[in-house]
Amino acid sequence: MPTDPKSTRLLQTITVGAAIALLGCAQTGDPMGAMDDTADAADAGSDDAESDGASADDDGGGDTGGDTGDADDWWEPAGDDGSEDDGFEDDGFEDDGSEDGGSEDDGSDDGPVVEGATTEMLAVDTGEVILDVRVTTMDGDMPEHTLVLLHGGPGQSDESMHPLEASVMPGWRVVSFDQRGCGDSTSVNNGVELTDLADDVEALRAHFGVDTLHLFGHGFGGLVAWLYLDAHPDSVASVAMFAALAPTFASASQAHEVHSARIVELQGAGLIPDPLPPGENGDCSARLHASFPAYANDPEAETPAAFIATTCSVSTQGLNSLMMEFPTEYDLTAATHAFEGPVVIWAGENDPVGLILADATLPDLPNAQLQHTVIPDAAHFPWLEGYDMAADLQTWMVSVQ
Repeated sequence: MPTDPKSTRLLQTITVGAAIALLGCAQTGDPMGAMDDTADAADAGSDDAESDGASADDDGGGDTGGDTGDADDWWEPAGDDGSEDDGFEDDGFEDDGSEDGGSEDDGSDDGPVVEGATTEMLAVDTGEVILDVRVTTMDGDMPEHTLVLLHGGPGQSDESMHPLEASVMPGWRVVSFDQRGCGDSTSVNNGVELTDLADDVEALRAHFGVDTLHLFGHGFGGLVAWLYLDAHPDSVASVAMFAALAPTFASASQAHEVHSARIVELQGAGLIPDPLPPGENGDCSARLHASFPAYANDPEAETPAAFIATTCSVSTQGLNSLMMEFPTEYDLTAATHAFEGPVVIWAGENDPVGLILADATLPDLPNAQLQHTVIPDAAHFPWLEGYDMAADLQTWMVSVQ
């Protein structure tokens, strides 16, 4: 039986201010620390918060406002300087600090991702927001299948996902987009609920006129995928996850502790600034970029260009700038237990956060056609560090088409 997305037991919510990096969208935010440090922001704007459901706050990368300013950032950092618009990776959530929350074009969209393919830029109107969407197809192809890439966050833009567009092949369209309030996608002024993010995915399905979607979730994007499965179980053909949030919240706390320790370790080694750079004028991109070593397989390596191109926004138009609620508990296992389709759970061998979340997710898919793969010598963003994740995705896509 399909479950009501508004009643998926999103429990015990707390109001938080503009935050950004709670469980996967901003690379070094700490959901628990971010929640603690946003109490003052909650007092400042709780009247604007949505109170009837859990809203997407961020993936744990928000600024905690503590003395270290980084051990509490988790997932994909985000955070800022501990001010009222701070908050908590997929991962990963951003803008250039301008009022419209848009990110500047850095030229990263130039050229095809693979020979014979074309990437088209679309503005998709959901009825509430305008989503900035990239659609990659093979030239002259009439795709039957649609893969949607769900970046971490919330708060980050989707640039870190662009290398995965190289998974495109005949018969498929690969869709990447900035989640509402991130990058060049707009937001609304009355707050954002987690279920809104699932609604946006449904708007994309309707836009492309397909019956089902194949979902790839990274970090916080995994939660968006589970929310969509909960709301639209008959519209999900398959699910692929990488270092993605589990269907329940419990594992986030453990992952946060491990990630926080990694931040402190790398600060001690001089590889991550202590404290992390503050957010300025609603832009926490510098903080996001500085935290990359915590997600890297080689923390001493140069930060990849695609990650530097990723923006992080806490502006008044951004997803995390509004007074919202993030659930300290959620449970989407009714949907995952009922799902009988193909699911693959990926994690990097050297990404303790991803391993924890994978272990937490596997028991919640008892009826799925389940695969679990740990990629050797890889961490949170292997496709940004030379690993051909697009090829793994293609293999998966062939198996489920």
